[in-house]
Amino acid sequence: IERPKNEPRQEEPIGGGSSQPQGLGNDQDQGWGNNQAQGLGNGQAQGWGNDRAQGWGNDRAQGWGNDRAQGWGNDRAQGWGNDRAQGWGNDHAQGWGNDQAHGWGNGQAQGWGNDQAQGWGNDQAQGWGNDQAQGWGNDQAQGCGNDQAQGWGDEQAQGWGDEQAQGWGNDQAQGWGDDQAQGWGDDQAQGWGDDQAQGWGNDQAQGWGDDQAQGWGNDQAQGWGDDQAQGWGDDQAQGSGDDQAQGWGDDQAQG
Repeated sequence: IERPKNEPRQEEPIGGGSSQPQGLGNDQDQGWGNNQAQGLGNGQAQGWGNDRAQGWGNDRAQGWGNDRAQGWGNDRAQGWGNDRAQGWGNDHAQGWGNDQAHGWGNGQAQGWGNDQAQGWGNDQAQGWGNDQAQGWGNDQAQGCGNDQAQGWGDEQAQGWGDEQAQGWGNDQAQGWGDDQAQGWGDDQAQGWGDDQAQGWGNDQAQGWGDDQAQGWGNDQAQGWGDDQAQGWGDDQAQGSGDDQAQGWGDDQAQG
Protein backbone atom coordinates (compact mmCIF):
# COMPACT_ATOMS: atom_id res chain seq x y z
CA ILE A 1 0.00 0.00 0.00
CA GLU A 2 1.42 3.34 -1.05
CA ARG A 3 1.86 5.96 1.61
CA PRO A 4 0.39 9.39 0.83
CA LYS A 5 2.73 11.80 -0.91
CA ASN A 6 1.52 15.03 0.66
CA GLU A 7 2.26 16.34 4.11
CA PRO A 8 -0.28 17.91 6.50
CA ARG A 9 -0.54 21.69 6.48
CA GLN A 10 0.99 23.68 9.28
CA GLU A 11 -2.38 25.17 10.24
CA GLU A 12 -3.79 21.73 11.03
CA PRO A 13 -1.65 20.75 13.99
CA ILE A 14 -4.02 18.61 16.03
CA GLY A 15 -3.17 14.95 15.59
CA GLY A 16 -5.00 12.03 17.12
CA GLY A 17 -2.32 9.42 17.73
CA SER A 18 1.33 8.74 18.33
CA SER A 19 4.21 9.67 16.05
CA GLN A 20 1.96 11.21 13.40
CA PRO A 21 0.74 14.70 12.43
CA GLN A 22 -2.98 14.17 11.84
CA GLY A 23 -3.28 10.42 11.95
CA LEU A 24 -5.79 8.62 14.09
CA GLY A 25 -3.59 5.74 15.23
CA ASN A 26 -0.06 4.67 16.00
CA ASP A 27 2.92 4.62 13.64
CA GLN A 28 0.94 5.41 10.53
CA ASP A 29 0.45 8.31 8.15
CA GLN A 30 -3.26 8.47 7.63
CA GLY A 31 -4.46 5.20 9.03
CA TRP A 32 -6.99 4.66 11.76
CA GLY A 33 -5.43 1.73 13.56
CA ASN A 34 -2.12 0.18 14.46
CA ASN A 35 0.75 -0.50 12.09
CA GLN A 36 -1.16 0.01 8.88
CA ALA A 37 -1.00 2.44 5.99
CA GLN A 38 -4.61 3.36 5.33
CA GLY A 39 -6.52 0.72 7.19
CA LEU A 40 -9.18 1.31 9.77
CA GLY A 41 -8.53 -1.67 12.00
CA ASN A 42 -5.96 -4.26 12.94
CA GLY A 43 -4.04 -6.35 10.48
CA GLN A 44 -5.87 -5.09 7.42
CA ALA A 45 -5.33 -2.80 4.47
CA GLN A 46 -8.50 -0.76 4.17
CA GLY A 47 -10.98 -2.52 6.37
CA TRP A 48 -12.93 -1.11 9.26
CA GLY A 49 -13.09 -4.06 11.60
CA ASN A 50 -11.25 -7.12 12.74
CA ASP A 51 -9.87 -9.76 10.42
CA ARG A 52 -11.54 -8.42 7.31
CA ALA A 53 -10.53 -6.62 4.15
CA GLN A 54 -13.15 -3.94 3.71
CA GLY A 55 -15.74 -4.75 6.33
CA TRP A 56 -17.10 -2.50 9.01
CA GLY A 57 -17.76 -4.53 12.11
CA ASN A 58 -18.33 -8.02 13.37
CA ASP A 59 -20.57 -10.63 11.79
CA ARG A 60 -21.88 -8.40 9.12
CA ALA A 61 -21.57 -7.35 5.54
CA GLN A 62 -21.05 -3.64 5.92
CA GLY A 63 -23.28 -2.24 8.65
CA TRP A 64 -22.72 0.36 11.31
CA GLY A 65 -24.40 -0.38 14.64
CA ASN A 66 -25.90 -2.96 16.94
CA ASP A 67 -28.89 -5.12 16.07
CA ARG A 68 -30.26 -2.83 13.41
CA ALA A 69 -30.90 -2.71 9.72
CA GLN A 70 -29.15 0.44 8.66
CA GLY A 71 -28.72 2.43 11.82
CA TRP A 72 -25.61 3.73 13.41
CA GLY A 73 -26.27 3.15 17.08
CA ASN A 74 -28.53 1.40 19.49
CA ASP A 75 -32.28 1.01 19.23
CA ARG A 76 -32.89 3.46 16.41
CA ALA A 77 -34.21 3.61 12.90
CA GLN A 78 -31.58 5.62 11.05
CA GLY A 79 -29.92 7.56 13.81
CA TRP A 80 -26.38 7.47 15.01
CA GLY A 81 -26.77 7.20 18.74
CA ASN A 82 -29.23 6.42 21.45
CA ASP A 83 -32.85 7.50 21.67
CA ARG A 84 -32.96 9.84 18.72
CA ALA A 85 -34.61 10.27 15.38
CA GLN A 86 -31.75 11.10 13.02
CA GLY A 87 -29.16 12.46 15.39
CA TRP A 88 -25.74 11.15 16.19
CA GLY A 89 -25.72 10.97 19.95
CA ASN A 90 -27.88 11.10 23.00
CA ASP A 91 -30.77 13.47 23.63
CA HIS A 92 -30.34 15.68 20.64
CA ALA A 93 -32.32 16.81 17.64
CA GLN A 94 -29.60 16.71 15.00
CA GLY A 95 -26.49 16.90 17.11
CA TRP A 96 -23.63 14.47 17.26
CA GLY A 97 -23.10 13.83 20.95
CA ASN A 98 -24.42 14.55 24.38
CA ASP A 99 -25.68 17.92 25.54
CA GLN A 100 -23.93 20.00 22.94
CA ALA A 101 -24.88 22.66 20.43
CA HIS A 102 -23.25 21.34 17.29
CA GLY A 103 -20.38 19.38 18.69
CA TRP A 104 -19.81 15.69 18.40
CA GLY A 105 -19.49 14.64 22.05
CA ASN A 106 -19.05 15.88 25.55
CA GLY A 107 -16.13 17.86 26.84
CA GLN A 108 -14.14 17.81 23.64
CA ALA A 109 -12.72 20.21 21.10
CA GLN A 110 -13.91 18.80 17.80
CA GLY A 111 -14.44 15.16 18.63
CA TRP A 112 -17.40 12.91 18.14
CA GLY A 113 -18.09 11.46 21.55
CA ASN A 114 -17.45 11.85 25.20
CA ASP A 115 -14.23 12.91 26.86
CA GLN A 116 -12.04 12.89 23.80
CA ALA A 117 -10.01 15.31 21.74
CA GLN A 118 -10.91 14.39 18.19
CA GLY A 119 -12.54 11.02 18.61
CA TRP A 120 -15.89 9.76 17.51
CA GLY A 121 -17.39 8.04 20.53
CA ASN A 122 -17.25 7.69 24.25
CA ASP A 123 -14.07 7.45 26.26
CA GLN A 124 -11.83 6.84 23.29
CA ALA A 125 -8.93 8.45 21.53
CA GLN A 126 -10.14 8.62 17.94
CA GLY A 127 -12.76 5.94 17.65
CA TRP A 128 -16.29 6.09 16.37
CA GLY A 129 -18.34 4.49 19.12
CA ASN A 130 -18.40 3.63 22.76
CA ASP A 131 -15.46 2.32 24.72
CA GLN A 132 -13.29 1.55 21.73
CA ALA A 133 -9.98 2.59 20.25
CA GLN A 134 -10.78 3.37 16.63
CA GLY A 135 -13.97 1.51 15.91
CA TRP A 136 -17.37 2.55 14.72
CA GLY A 137 -19.70 0.86 17.18
CA ASN A 138 -19.99 -0.34 20.72
CA ASP A 139 -17.29 -2.20 22.59
CA GLN A 140 -15.13 -2.95 19.58
CA ALA A 141 -11.60 -2.19 18.47
CA GLN A 142 -11.84 -1.16 14.83
CA GLY A 143 -15.24 -2.35 13.74
CA CYS A 144 -18.23 -0.37 12.68
CA GLY A 145 -21.07 -2.17 14.41
CA ASN A 146 -22.43 -5.58 15.28
CA ASP A 147 -24.80 -7.78 13.31
CA GLN A 148 -25.85 -5.53 10.50
CA ALA A 149 -25.83 -5.33 6.76
CA GLN A 150 -25.40 -2.20 4.66
CA GLY A 151 -22.27 -1.03 2.90
CA TRP A 152 -20.93 2.14 1.32
CA GLY A 153 -21.44 2.02 -2.40
CA ASP A 154 -23.69 3.10 -5.25
CA GLU A 155 -27.41 2.55 -5.56
CA GLN A 156 -28.09 1.17 -2.13
CA ALA A 157 -30.75 1.75 0.44
CA GLN A 158 -28.61 2.85 3.34
CA GLY A 159 -25.16 2.77 1.82
CA TRP A 160 -22.51 5.38 1.25
CA GLY A 161 -22.72 6.21 -2.41
CA ASP A 162 -24.90 7.87 -5.05
CA GLU A 163 -28.64 7.62 -5.47
CA GLN A 164 -29.52 6.22 -2.10
CA ALA A 165 -32.10 6.88 0.55
CA GLN A 166 -29.99 7.19 3.67
CA GLY A 167 -26.56 6.71 2.18
CA TRP A 168 -23.46 8.80 1.88
CA GLY A 169 -23.46 10.07 -1.66
CA ASN A 170 -25.37 12.25 -4.11
CA ASP A 171 -29.10 12.83 -4.38
CA GLN A 172 -30.17 11.31 -1.10
CA ALA A 173 -32.57 12.15 1.67
CA GLN A 174 -30.46 11.74 4.77
CA GLY A 175 -27.24 10.63 3.17
CA TRP A 176 -23.76 12.02 2.98
CA GLY A 177 -23.60 13.65 -0.41
CA ASP A 178 -25.13 16.38 -2.56
CA ASP A 179 -28.62 17.81 -2.38
CA GLN A 180 -29.74 16.27 0.89
CA ALA A 181 -31.66 17.39 3.91
CA GLN A 182 -29.48 16.23 6.77
CA GLY A 183 -26.82 14.45 4.80
CA TRP A 184 -23.12 14.88 4.41
CA GLY A 185 -22.74 16.70 1.14
CA ASP A 186 -23.64 19.90 -0.68
CA ASP A 187 -26.55 22.21 -0.02
CA GLN A 188 -27.71 20.76 3.28
CA ALA A 189 -28.84 22.07 6.61
CA GLN A 190 -26.78 20.05 9.03
CA GLY A 191 -24.97 17.84 6.58
CA TRP A 192 -21.37 17.23 5.73
CA GLY A 193 -20.84 19.18 2.55
CA ASP A 194 -20.96 22.64 1.03
CA ASP A 195 -23.00 25.59 2.20
CA GLN A 196 -24.19 24.19 5.49
CA ALA A 197 -24.63 25.48 8.99
CA GLN A 198 -22.90 22.87 11.08
CA GLY A 199 -22.05 20.34 8.42
CA TRP A 200 -18.87 18.86 7.11
CA GLY A 201 -18.27 20.82 3.94
CA ASN A 202 -17.27 24.20 2.67
CA ASP A 203 -17.41 27.54 4.40
CA GLN A 204 -18.14 26.37 7.92
CA ALA A 205 -16.80 27.12 11.35
CA GLN A 206 -16.26 23.63 12.74
CA GLY A 207 -17.27 21.77 9.64
CA TRP A 208 -15.42 19.31 7.54
CA GLY A 209 -15.00 21.15 4.28
CA ASP A 210 -13.00 23.92 2.69
CA ASP A 211 -10.82 26.46 4.36
CA GLN A 212 -10.80 24.94 7.81
CA ALA A 213 -8.14 24.01 10.30
CA GLN A 214 -9.25 20.56 11.37
CA GLY A 215 -12.07 20.11 8.91
CA TRP A 216 -12.89 17.34 6.55
CA GLY A 217 -13.24 19.02 3.19
CA ASN A 218 -11.19 20.62 0.45
CA ASP A 219 -7.56 21.56 0.50
CA GLN A 220 -6.63 19.66 3.62
CA ALA A 221 -4.02 17.10 4.44
CA GLN A 222 -6.04 14.66 6.50
CA GLY A 223 -9.51 15.97 5.82
CA TRP A 224 -12.59 14.38 4.40
CA GLY A 225 -13.23 16.32 1.22
CA ASP A 226 -11.71 17.25 -2.12
CA ASP A 227 -8.12 17.06 -3.16
CA GLN A 228 -6.85 15.08 -0.21
CA ALA A 229 -4.67 12.08 0.27
CA GLN A 230 -6.72 10.00 2.66
CA GLY A 231 -9.83 12.08 2.97
CA TRP A 232 -13.45 11.30 2.37
CA GLY A 233 -14.28 13.33 -0.72
CA ASP A 234 -13.34 13.78 -4.38
CA ASP A 235 -10.06 12.92 -5.99
CA GLN A 236 -8.57 11.04 -3.08
CA ALA A 237 -6.64 7.87 -2.60
CA GLN A 238 -8.47 6.22 0.27
CA GLY A 239 -11.31 8.64 0.73
CA SER A 240 -15.02 8.20 0.72
CA GLY A 241 -16.12 10.21 -2.28
CA ASP A 242 -15.73 10.30 -6.07
CA ASP A 243 -12.80 9.04 -8.08
CA GLN A 244 -11.04 7.22 -5.28
CA ALA A 245 -9.28 3.95 -4.84
CA GLN A 246 -10.79 2.66 -1.61
CA GLY A 247 -13.38 5.30 -1.02
CA TRP A 248 -17.10 5.20 -0.55
CA GLY A 249 -18.49 6.90 -3.64
CA ASP A 250 -18.39 6.79 -7.43
CA ASP A 251 -15.65 5.33 -9.58
CA GLN A 252 -13.91 3.51 -6.77
CA ALA A 253 -12.33 0.16 -6.34
CA GLN A 254 -13.58 -0.81 -2.90
CA GLY A 255 -16.30 1.72 -2.41
